Amino acid sequence: MRKSLNLVVAIFLCFTFLLIESLPVQASTSNQAELTRQVKLLKKSKLAGGYKASEVVTVRLLGNEMPETFTIYERGIGLKDVVYRAQTYQKKAKQWKTIYKRFSYEQQGPSFVFDKGKLLDNELEHLVVGPAFGSGGIIIPEVVGSIDGKHVKRLLAPNESYAFGQVVIKNNTLYAGTASIVYDTYRFEDKQWKHRIGNGQDDRDLAGKVTKLLKLNRTGKQGYFSTSRHVSLKKGDTFAIVREDPKDESQYLYRTLSSREKTGWTNNHHIALKAGNETWDFQEYNYGLQTKLYFKIR
Repeated sequence: MRKSLNLVVAIFLCFTFLLIESLPVQASTSNQAELTRQVKLLKKSKLAGGYKASEVVTVRLLGNEMPETFTIYERGIGLKDVVYRAQTYQKKAKQWKTIYKRFSYEQQGPSFVFDKGKLLDNELEHLVVGPAFGSGGIIIPEVVGSIDGKHVKRLLAPNESYAFGQVVIKNNTLYAGTASIVYDTYRFEDKQWKHRIGNGQDDRDLAGKVTKLLKLNRTGKQGYFSTSRHVSLKKGDTFAIVREDPKDESQYLYRTLSSREKTGWTNNHHIALKAGNETWDFQEYNYGLQTKLYFKIR
């Protein structure tokens, strides 16, 4: 009798454990289904006044179990009117509530979400958004997110434009500059944003661990590569263009032109993808460096 009772208790406890374990999974699955449904609807959505959705992303602006949605709406040809809107899901009401909305009128070019990541040492995520326009790839970034996990707003608007621009959130820092050269960094410390001019060490921090560094330097107003312009790589090797001196704050402004058949871009640095030869036209505008880079990949 005692053995039978123990067996019944064991089966009951096992069933209870399995039931408890399954609840979060079911909730998570339900959240994902609702989120997927909402994103699908938003991609086809319109706002009064002729605004159409151009981009939709999910992001944990408030750190909730279910991410928020962030949608960019646009209207116009040439000069654009833009609406940025963030929404969060209210479980009890079973509906999406707008928690952020901002208009931007007659801006040059369409807007994009450039990056998302964590600028604070917690679970909150932030977005870098803004317009991109012109043959020079000019961007004007701003940061949207929350500091307290309750209110979403435009947190940072440097009012800076970056030609051939790149903005990245990494290491709880906003890196902004041109191509691989960091012009500015922003961090939220002691309840305020702190700005610092970017330098060669920031170039390295942004690129991360790579196989090779191609280093820029200058004599007066004339720039040059201090490393060889003939670069030998193995398939899978990574490389980055940086300022030679980690303390150098010179604002190199460059672009590269090539077929990009053998190389690619990933995680803020270049990568050798295929065996063969590739030549880049390297055009630097602030220090007059017009040259070529020769890659041999084996």
